[in-house]
Amino acid sequence: MPTEPKYAKKFSTFGFHNGFPYCVSKVDATLYNYVAEMTLEQVSNLYYNFYSVTHPTISVSDGTYTRTIPEGDMVVGTVIDEGVDYNSLTPTPLPSYWICQSGGFFSFNSVKDPFSLASAGIELRNPRIVEFYDGDPNNGGTPTGGWGVENILNIYSGIVLYKVNQTFYRSYGELIDWEPDEPDNSPILRDSWWWNKGFMGYYYLEDSTSIPNSVTKTRLNGIPILRVEYTGRDSQVLDNTWTVPSLQEDTCLNFYEYPPS
Repeated sequence: MPTEPKYAKKFSTFGFHNGFPYCVSKVDATLYNYVAEMTLEQVSNLYYNFYSVTHPTISVSDGTYTRTIPEGDMVVGTVIDEGVDYNSLTPTPLPSYWICQSGGFFSFNSVKDPFSLASAGIELRNPRIVEFYDGDPNNGGTPTGGWGVENILNIYSGIVLYKVNQTFYRSYGELIDWEPDEPDNSPILRDSWWWNKGFMGYYYLEDSTSIPNSVTKTRLNGIPILRVEYTGRDSQVLDNTWTVPSLQEDTCLNFYEYPPS
């Protein structure tokens, strides 16, 4: 966790509905089994001031090769991909830059062993904000007063082509009337989190096992959010030792501070 405040220069925008880099999604909360609503202040803090997430050691072994991401701070703007064809670190962007990326700002630290299929990583995005409605927002639904985010943080560890262990965080998911697609249909079009299986690691999950093992409401630094866990996915591989560690959820997020006027 940063030992000194990470200050940022003050800047201004026109707010969520005017001059914003994307349209805030309106979500009918009555359609989903799981919803964790934030306040407008909480979601604004995540969007404008999010700096890094503090994580434990993430490791993976296929019985022969081991890859590890040591415990530390995953900083917004970091891009590290070891064991592929590059290993780079971008300068940490100030909020006034990365919040204006209409396609979202994607940060990751991924390690892959070049001689095996072992892969581990932690990834985060600047939040894609949603506003919750009671009923269809385009047909008389009313705002609930709650806000949320789509996938913001993912930690994964596993063997490529086998079922990966991962935990990711978001504000809503699981359509109440959801049914699996037929085998020949594309799952990518389904509006449910296990068809949109998170970030890296999504292609490690077989469709038949893509439903989470658990979904729980938790808090990150006091901010309500869902923790979606895929666990016990390593049973098909012998001599494996991969884990997805638990975050210290009450202190894991770090934020920019703005100097006094």
